[in-house]
Amino acid sequence: MDRPVQRLTQVGEFGLIDRLRAIVGVGGGAVPLIGIGDDAAAWEQPAAVLVATTDLLVEGVHFDLGFTSWRDLGWKALAVNLSDLAAMGAEPEWALVSLALRPDLGTAEIEECYAGMQALADAAGCTIAGGDTVSTPDRMAINVVVLGSVPAGQGDTLLRRDRARPGDRVGVTGLLGASAAGLYALRHPEHCPAPVREALAGEHRRPQPQLLAGRLLRTAGVRCAMDISDGLLADLGRICAASGVSATLEAARLPIHPAVLEAFPDRALAWAAAGGEDYQLVFTAPPAVFEPALAALAEAGVHVTEIGVIDRPEVVPGRPGAALVHLIDAGGRPVPLARIGWDHFSAEAAGEEPAE
Repeated sequence: MDRPVQRLTQVGEFGLIDRLRAIVGVGGGAVPLIGIGDDAAAWEQPAAVLVATTDLLVEGVHFDLGFTSWRDLGWKALAVNLSDLAAMGAEPEWALVSLALRPDLGTAEIEECYAGMQALADAAGCTIAGGDTVSTPDRMAINVVVLGSVPAGQGDTLLRRDRARPGDRVGVTGLLGASAAGLYALRHPEHCPAPVREALAGEHRRPQPQLLAGRLLRTAGVRCAMDISDGLLADLGRICAASGVSATLEAARLPIHPAVLEAFPDRALAWAAAGGEDYQLVFTAPPAVFEPALAALAEAGVHVTEIGVIDRPEVVPGRPGAALVHLIDAGGRPVPLARIGWDHFSAEAAGEEPAE
């Protein structure tokens, strides 16, 4: 029997992905080691395990040239893809870039965009090898494909979303909330002193993909991780949904960026929990693996915080993944939040300003 027709606002981004996976997962080609539904796809090859990811940035949705330079835009377009490789514990190798551009643009703007991408590619050890350009009469877009790898025979060591288990401890790299606060400060400059605004805006414009942290987690024996693009609660919720578990996080332990606490104390927790675009890594591991992993990260200079625990197995058909994550205060009471993360096809995405 055919399923009833539903709008994207009803099924959401990941509901759509589930439907598409049911269509394309029945082909006759090579079966991937990891397919649709994780941060990247992976295939076993004779010389290495190939890891591939892609992300699309659309003007007016992901970037606003009113307060983002072309150089920063190029950096971010590559960074969000490298972050997906970090979330798998893979090494980046190649990138392909496709641009949809308005014909009235000058060449200097596009050269600036590529200069930003190249600066990050150099730092990450990634080669920009080609791509495509097309014209568009309206919104511009940048699509990047990044290919990476891990050594041959190590495909089972890749970090995945479906490997959280009850009793695992939950950790997160870096500091949270600065990107959402930076976006808000750019849109409402009157609400934030200029030095703090510029510091937070820098966090939003130039995210730092956690490639070193991903490699260290993988080699330390961690097997479950995801990068934080749509918000900590939403993305950990996707780990929980893929793994059939729930999680409890302690609000007091979330590593909130000090500049956010200083400038926006009333909004800091909400932005850290659900603001998104932090591009840090949230991961889970049993205690025997978790402790050495934290030590390895700390020794390498990576800021890392334990924030909670994976609870009982829990699978509720039709329940959003983020609803499987429980944020509690010091007394064990639920912490109410107005939103739990970002979904491109939610009613909020249709018109509301994110991260407020």
